[in-house]
Amino acid sequence: MKKITAIIFVFLFAGSSLSAQFNFSIGGGGVYKVDNDSDTYKFSGTNRKEKQSGPAGNYGGFFGFFDAVYAEADICLFFSSTAYIDNNPMVSSITALQFGLLGKFPFYAAGITFFPLVGFQFFLPLAWTKKEINTGEGGSIFKEDSAPTRFEISQFWVRIGAGADLFVTSQIFVRPSFLWGFRFKNKEERDLVKNAKAKGDRRSYFNHGFEFRLAAGYRF
Repeated sequence: MKKITAIIFVFLFAGSSLSAQFNFSIGGGGVYKVDNDSDTYKFSGTNRKEKQSGPAGNYGGFFGFFDAVYAEADICLFFSSTAYIDNNPMVSSITALQFGLLGKFPFYAAGITFFPLVGFQFFLPLAWTKKEINTGEGGSIFKEDSAPTRFEISQFWVRIGAGADLFVTSQIFVRPSFLWGFRFKNKEERDLVKNAKAKGDRRSYFNHGFEFRLAAGYRF
């Protein structure tokens, strides 16, 4: 019983010490995101290879964050601009949520807090419509008979980057940050890779992109 009491006391003491050292902050601002996709298809038994690459989408939006010094959790609401799919120009209108968890290690120099960032993001489309520029035909991708679901085209990202806190007062700060990352294949892409493999061919994807954020925050 004495050992259990001692262990509980140590955990309570450590927890109170850590909470005393942590400065929590909240904030929000704007975010701009650009995705680039590369799709390579190699035909078996030949040297023939087809490759498509280019911008997959430009997104602007808003985000809010909660910061606990060594970690930042955030949620973004994105809206898309024109995208190009399979080399056919289309106007895509996308609304999506993105959830992120980033680790950070702050250090101080010249009165500014700098920090590297590394973590994960989950991008979930909420609504997606498209219209072909040449024909004007279009509709909701989620209402088409053969369309994938929003979870099948959701995206899981790994991100690295850096940011800084520029204090206006002792509690109010401005936070610019930059992130680059790559994403794993979604279900739709994994199925296409499997289909190519079943034919003896090889298909690969490399999907990457960056985000630039500018936010204002309040430190408690």
